[in-house]
Amino acid sequence: MNKWKQRSRRILVFLLILGFAGTMMDHSQLNAAAADAVTEKEASKADSAAAAEEPAGSGDQTAEEAEKPEEAGETKENEEPEEPKETEEPEQTEESKEKEEPKDTEESEEKEEPKEDGGSAGNEEPEPGSDEIQAEEQEKNGTLAAEDSAKTEEETTKLQEDADVTAVRELLEGLPLPEELNTLDQEQKAEVLEKLEAVIEAYEKLSEEQKALLPGADAQLKELMDYLTEPAVPLAATDQQMKAAWDAMTGAMENWASEVDLSSYNLTASDWGRIWPDVVRNNPDLFYVFDCKYFTENGIITKCQLFYNSVYNQNSVTEYRNAINRVFAEVIDKNGTMTDVQKATALHDYLVQHMVYDQNANNNLGIEKRNAYEALVNGIGVCEGYTLAYAALLKKAGIEVGYCRSKSMNHIWNYVQLDGNWYHADLTFDDATAASQVGETGYVKHEYFLLSDTAMKNASHNWEPNGITCTDTSYDNSWHKTAPLKESAIYTVGGNSYYLKSEIVDGAPNTIIRGAALMKRDSSGNVTTVKSFDIKNLGNGAGNWPMYNICFSRLSCSQGVLYFNVGNSIYAYKPSAYTEPVEIYQYTDANNRIVTGLLSDGNEMTLEIYNPQISKMEEKINVSVFTLRASETKVKVGYTTAPVLTANPQATGFTWSKQLNGSWETINGANGSSYTIETGLPKGSYRYRVSAALNGKAVSDEIVIIVTDQEEQKNFSFSEKSKTVTYGDNPFMMTAQGAETGSAVRYSSSNPSVASIEPASGRVTIHKAGSAVITAIASETEKYLEARSTCRLTVSPKALTWDVSALKAGDRLDLIKGSTATLFGELKLAGILEKDKGTVRFECKADKLAAVYETVAAGSQKVKLSWKDTQNPAVLQGDGIGNYTIPANLPEIQGNIRLEDGTAYKTEVETGISKVPETFKNKEHLNTPSKIIKEIKQKLQEKFKEIPAANIAVYDVELLVNVNGFGWEKATKENFPSQGLTITLPYPSGTGKNSHNFAVTHMFTEDMNGFRAGDVEHPAVTKTDNGLTFTVYGLSPIAIGWEEADSGSSGGTNSSKSESSAVKVKSPRTGNTSPILLYLLLTLASTTIAAWLYYKTKKFKL
Repeated sequence: MNKWKQRSRRILVFLLILGFAGTMMDHSQLNAAAADAVTEKEASKADSAAAAEEPAGSGDQTAEEAEKPEEAGETKENEEPEEPKETEEPEQTEESKEKEEPKDTEESEEKEEPKEDGGSAGNEEPEPGSDEIQAEEQEKNGTLAAEDSAKTEEETTKLQEDADVTAVRELLEGLPLPEELNTLDQEQKAEVLEKLEAVIEAYEKLSEEQKALLPGADAQLKELMDYLTEPAVPLAATDQQMKAAWDAMTGAMENWASEVDLSSYNLTASDWGRIWPDVVRNNPDLFYVFDCKYFTENGIITKCQLFYNSVYNQNSVTEYRNAINRVFAEVIDKNGTMTDVQKATALHDYLVQHMVYDQNANNNLGIEKRNAYEALVNGIGVCEGYTLAYAALLKKAGIEVGYCRSKSMNHIWNYVQLDGNWYHADLTFDDATAASQVGETGYVKHEYFLLSDTAMKNASHNWEPNGITCTDTSYDNSWHKTAPLKESAIYTVGGNSYYLKSEIVDGAPNTIIRGAALMKRDSSGNVTTVKSFDIKNLGNGAGNWPMYNICFSRLSCSQGVLYFNVGNSIYAYKPSAYTEPVEIYQYTDANNRIVTGLLSDGNEMTLEIYNPQISKMEEKINVSVFTLRASETKVKVGYTTAPVLTANPQATGFTWSKQLNGSWETINGANGSSYTIETGLPKGSYRYRVSAALNGKAVSDEIVIIVTDQEEQKNFSFSEKSKTVTYGDNPFMMTAQGAETGSAVRYSSSNPSVASIEPASGRVTIHKAGSAVITAIASETEKYLEARSTCRLTVSPKALTWDVSALKAGDRLDLIKGSTATLFGELKLAGILEKDKGTVRFECKADKLAAVYETVAAGSQKVKLSWKDTQNPAVLQGDGIGNYTIPANLPEIQGNIRLEDGTAYKTEVETGISKVPETFKNKEHLNTPSKIIKEIKQKLQEKFKEIPAANIAVYDVELLVNVNGFGWEKATKENFPSQGLTITLPYPSGTGKNSHNFAVTHMFTEDMNGFRAGDVEHPAVTKTDNGLTFTVYGLSPIAIGWEEADSGSSGGTNSSKSESSAVKVKSPRTGNTSPILLYLLLTLASTTIAAWLYYKTKKFKL
C-alpha cells in the first residue's frame, strides 16, 4: 500500500511540474509579443494618448482591457532587442516624452546576479506559499490600490479641467465679432475691452492641454485686442461718397471759396491721395487752384482750406473760357454735322498748331507752363499743358477723355474715347520739337493720334496700368497718317475733310517738291483733288524759290475758310462759295526770303519767314486776312431777313459790287465793312465782291448768295423731339419721316460714346447712360431744300432690383432681444447686364444690415431692413456704375422665429480634386489640382511612412449647412462648427473594416481654427460598419491611406491631430492557447488524483 501511495505522489508531482511548465511557456510568449510592439520612433504626446484608447484595429478588445495600460517593450531602431522584460507602460509625460528609451520597471532594473550553481536569479522560481510570493502579492495589491486612487484623482481633475474649458468657451462666445465693434461708440468699446481683459486672464490660467480644446481662441483674442488697443483705421470712402466729395470740392473751387466742409463724406488720408489729383490735376478748368490743406478728426477728413495762385484771378477764368469758345468758332461746324472723330481731329490739329513747347522744361528752371490756361490763352506749355488743354476741348465737345502717365518717361498724354473704344493721343509728340524749328508754324503730325496700346508701345511709349485699355487698331494706319502731307492739318468744312498733299517734280530723282494740292475726302471716303498748285518761280536762279525735298505748305482753318501757302503765295478756299481756291496774298522779299509756315487766327494770319542764304528762320510776321463772310449763303424766294455780308473792319476804302450778266457793277452807297443785300431778289445765284486797302495793299474777296425757289421739306422730322430709353435696352431704329422723293437721309449722333447710330439705316446702339442729339439730314433735291431734324436721346441708368434669395433671418424666440432679428447670408442686386458683371460689383454681407421683426412670435414673420451704418451703406463698385441705380429703400424679407435651435449639416464628396480654392491660387506649390493632390499625399506619407503612394485616395469634401430650415448653402469658416465636425467616409475601393488599417490627412483651405491655408491635420480614425469616422476642423481636401491589417486582428491605424510622427502600435498577443489548456487539464488531473489519494487514505485509516 505504501508503495502504491509513493507512486501516486510521484505522478501528482509530475503533473504539477508539467502544469508549471505550461504556465512558463505562456509567460514567455506574452513577453515575446510585447517585444514585437516596439515603435520605430518616439511617439508624440497625442499619439500616446490615442494609443491608450481603444485602437481602431483592436475590435476584439474589451472595455476592461482598454482601460489597462498596454504591456510593451521598446528598442531603438535597427538595434537587436534585449531579452524581453515584462513592463507596464506608464502614461507619457512631457519629461518622459523627450527620452528615446522607455524606463524599465523595477523588476527589469534588478541586476541578474549569477547563483553559485551557475543559474540566473531571474530563472529561479520561489516555492509556493513562500514569503517572496506573499510579498509580491501584497506589493501588487498595493500597486493596484494606488492606481485606483490615482485614477479617481485624475478623473476628478479632468472634470475640473472640463469645467474650466467650458467656462472660458462661454466667455469667448460672449465676445462681439470684430465687425460688430464698428457700430460701438468709445464708451461701449471701453466696456468691451474690460470684458476682453477678463476673458484673457481666464484663458491664460488654462493648461496647454485645455487651450488645445479651444481652437482659434488665440487668434480671436488677439484680433479683438489689436482692434481695441491700436489706433482705428477708418474704412475707405465709397465711390458714391468720393463722387459727392468731388462735386463739393469742385463747386467750392469754381466759386473761389476759401474752405469746404468734407465731414459727411468719410474721406481718409488715403482717399485724399485719390481725390485731390482728380479734382485739380485732372480738371483743366481749375488751373488757378494752387494748393490745399485738409484737417482730420479720428482719421476722417472734416474740411480743407483752399489756396489760389495769385497770378490768376476771375478775369483769367473769363479769358480761359473765351479761348475755348474761340477754338470752337474757328474749327467746329456750328451746324452740328461733324462726327466725333472729325471733332477730335480738328481740335487736335488746332491746338498743336497754336501751341509751342515751353523750353524752360528742358532747362530745368522749374517755371514751365503746365496748365490749360497757358496753353489755350498764351499758346505755351509742357506735356501737361497740352494734355489738359486737349481734355478741356474734348469735354466741351462731349467726348470722353482720360489721362495716361509714364513715370519712366516723365510724361503725360490723353486717352480719347470714340464710338465706345479708347485710343491714345499724344499732342506733345505730334508737335514740332521747338518754336525755332523751320516749318514749325502751322506744323502738325498725326503719328501719335488715335493709337492702340500695341501701336503706342511700338512708338516707344510705356505707362503705368490705369484700368484703360486701347485694343482697337482701326486708326493705327488710317488715312489720317498716310494720305496727307506729313505736316498737314486735317480740317472738316461742310461735312468734308480737307488736307494738303505734296506735289513732286516728275522724273528722277523724283524728290524735289514742285508744289501742293488741296484734297477733299467726303463722308463715304471718296477722295478728289480740289486744285493742285505749283510753286511760282521754282528754280535755282536769283529770285527763284529754292529747290527742296521737303514741303513747307501748311493748312489752316478759320470759320469755314481754309488757308494754305504754296511757295510764297497764300490761298483761301470757301467750300460754301468758291469753286476753287483763290490767291489772297503774295509775299515778296528783297532778300529772297521764303514762306515756310502759315497759321490763321480770325482776321489775322501768321507767316513764318525763312532765309535760305543763312539757313535760318528769321521772323514771324502777321498779315491781316481779308475775308468776306455772310450770315447766310442761301435763302428762299420771298425771304424777309436778308443776309448780311461782312469784311475785315481793319481795312479802309471799302467798295461793294455785284456781278450782273457777267460784269461787275458798283453798289452805290455801300462803303462800309458790311453790306445787307437787297430784298426781293428772284431765284438765282448772286456774286458779291468787296474791295479795300489793307496794310497798304489792295485786297478783295467775293461771296455767292443763292436765292432759290426750292420748297422746304416741311414734313421731314422725327416723330418726337425727345426720347428716353434705358441702359441695357436692345438696339432700336430711330428714323425721321417725311423726306421728299429723291432726298437721301443720313443720321449722326453728337455723342457716339453714349449712343451710336448707323448713318444710313438709323439703327441706334446704346453704350452707356447719358444723352446725345440724334440728327437726321434729308439731302437737297432739284425741287426741295436740304432739311434737318433733331431729337434729344436720353439714356437713363438701368434700375436694379433687390435679390433677397441669399438673405435669411432667424432666431430662437426666447433669445430675441427686443425685436432685433439675426441675419444670415447676403443681400444681392438683380439686373446687372451680363457684359458688366466683371466690372460692376455689389457686396452686402448680412453684417452690414440691421433688422427688426414686425411681430415677435413663433413662425414666419416680416422683417424690416435698414443700414447698420447709415454713413456707410453698401453701394455699387467698379467701372460703369453710372449706368445703374439701386433702389432707394431696402426690401422687407420673411424671417423665421422658432421655439428651439435647428442647424443641420451634410457633406458632398467628390473623388479627386477638380478646382483650386481661391486661397491656393497664389501658392506656387498648390495652384493646380494635381499639385494639391501631390502635396496632401506627400504630407500623409511624411506622417505614415509605411503607406505607399498607390494606397492613397484623395477626396474633395464640401460641407453644406442649413440654419433653421433656410436651405442648404456652402459652409464658410465663420459658420463651421468650432468644436470640429465628425464625418464618415466610405472605405476606399478594395479595402474593408477587417482587412485594412487606415490613416487620414486633411488640408486646410482657409485660415481657421488656428491653422493657415495649406496646413494639414491628421485626425484619429475609427473604423465602423458604415466607413471611416474621424473629426476635422475644416473640410477638403482629405486624403485616406491604407495598409493591410495583421492576421488575427481587425487592424487599424490611429493618429492624432498632432504633426508628430505616427506611432504604429500592435496590441500584445497571448500567443498559442494550447499551453494554457494543457496547464488547466494537468491541474485538473492533479487535483483529481490528490482528492482520490486523500479519500483512499482516510478510508484506509478507517
